[in-house]
Amino acid sequence: MADPLTYLGTVCGSCYARCGCPEVHLASDAAPEQQVVITDNLGQLIQMSAMHFAGLVEKAQPGGFDLVIHPAR
Repeated sequence: MADPLTYLGTVCGSCYARCGCPEVHLASDAAPEQQVVITDNLGQLIQMSAMHFAGLVEKAQPGGFDLVIHPAR
């Protein structure tokens, strides 16, 4: 049986390896609103539509989430 998830990439800030860092997968057989799957090293996952994922990426690219990395002092 084929793996239902297609690996797209690892979101890793320092080691750039598959070490338990968040991973992004495509679940092409899932309902459209659940096709993008993000997993973390604790076994948790988030499922979202490709449209919502695109919005997340769009906001992140210009630094839209930098406050998480560099909190106001």
